[in-house]
Amino acid sequence: NSSTAAQAAANLFPSSTLLNGQGDALRHAYFNALNASDVNPAIAKLFSDAHESEVPSILKLEKNMDILNNAIGNQIGSSMPGASDQAILNAVLTQFNAGAMWHISPLNHTTSRRYDGNGDGVQDCSTCLNGILPTSKLIPSNQTAASQ
Repeated sequence: NSSTAAQAAANLFPSSTLLNGQGDALRHAYFNALNASDVNPAIAKLFSDAHESEVPSILKLEKNMDILNNAIGNQIGSSMPGASDQAILNAVLTQFNAGAMWHISPLNHTTSRRYDGNGDGVQDCSTCLNGILPTSKLIPSNQTAASQ
């Protein structure tokens, strides 16, 4: 389900949105909807909560975004047990387009690079915050940029 959700996000959104942007919001919701539909909503929530518990506290905004989108996906999937991946994606996209999910804006992946770009588990630099800036905030999925 992880690769299915990642591929859908990559097919539907620019690569610049796949980390904390609209593509990331869709990926989280779709992944959790697939899991809730395939397995069990309660188990899917346990797995997503465990995964998000590993997010460093300095990335609180990112963690909040992910938890909100995971919950929306879980709700969608729980209402569609055994549905096809495409049917679930359509339901997720409907909610996405209605603004039910969240993404972070503004983002700048040049000045705020990946938190752990080299994969050693340590923040690479003091401004490496996965694109998050001091002015970043959560905005609805159907909006493209935070009002300045």
